[in-house]
Amino acid sequence: MLNLNQINTTQTGTTAGGTTTGGGRGVGNNPSNQLSALFQGLGGGGSSHGGGISLGGGGTNNLMAILIQLLQQIGAGGAGGTGGGSLNLGGLLGGLLGGGGAGAGGTGGAGGTGGTGGGSSVGGGRPVVVGNGAQVWGDPHFKGAEGDTYNVKGDDNKVYNLLSDKGVQLNSTFKGNLMQDFGLTVGNDKISFDKAGKLKINGQEQKDGTYLNGAVEKKGSTVKVKAGEYNLSLITKGSYMDVKFASPNVATDGVMPHGLWGQTADGDGKKRTGTDTDGSGALERLDGTMAKKGDKTYKLYEVKDIFDTGFVNFNRFTGNNAGDKVVATAATGEAE
Repeated sequence: MLNLNQINTTQTGTTAGGTTTGGGRGVGNNPSNQLSALFQGLGGGGSSHGGGISLGGGGTNNLMAILIQLLQQIGAGGAGGTGGGSLNLGGLLGGLLGGGGAGAGGTGGAGGTGGTGGGSSVGGGRPVVVGNGAQVWGDPHFKGAEGDTYNVKGDDNKVYNLLSDKGVQLNSTFKGNLMQDFGLTVGNDKISFDKAGKLKINGQEQKDGTYLNGAVEKKGSTVKVKAGEYNLSLITKGSYMDVKFASPNVATDGVMPHGLWGQTADGDGKKRTGTDTDGSGALERLDGTMAKKGDKTYKLYEVKDIFDTGFVNFNRFTGNNAGDKVVATAATGEAE
């Protein structure tokens, strides 16, 4: 049996653990403190940054160094804590036991993914990034979050949802294949912008300038809006409108987006390619399969008006994820 009192703990200089923000705590050179913190990590199921203990580099005879070597043999856990060459045991134990949240990865490191029933990683997950020309433009052409390409003509004078996410809803009126206006609801604020270049915020028309504490900026034919996880550019071309999308991670809030455009930001790494002007091959049916030519799936995305946030199909505005898995492990929701 291992005698803890005979173990030489010569670790100095580099901080072992330090103060944590979750359930665990930093530990120093005292073996009994190290064991206590370890069992707190096992039983407490702390969230990211905690849920166990993070160790810096130290003496090779340190008890925790021995335990780390044993745990590394199992092949799980997150690598790279804030100390040089350290291992984040919160992420490791979360992955092994499936109880608590996964630990956050340190600088340059990746957080361990929680096991069944575990939380998500904050540090090392793969975010669902939107950029590289993601937009809806022209009559209307769609370029999705992962390079998807398809077209949706829609029905004349009908309003469709383009993006539905937690606290963010973007709708537009389609007429003669062209988008005529935008209605953007962000929390309790209602922002409209039409092809004539008229901006209204909560019913009040606005000129060029910055509004809502910098969240909305109008400059000529373009309105830029910071809306939750998104940076949106609403653009009038005189007879029709375009919209551009960008986001560092659409899954941050634990809710995956939907809508005629929003569904492409699903993080699966697969491009959807439409085959006709009805979005066939790209748009999702209610059962999650892709639309077939002529089945009018696009009608599922029809809403009552540009500020409708209560439509039935694919609505995410209230934070309802409708059973969708949060693809990115960086989300603050259920991780796959």
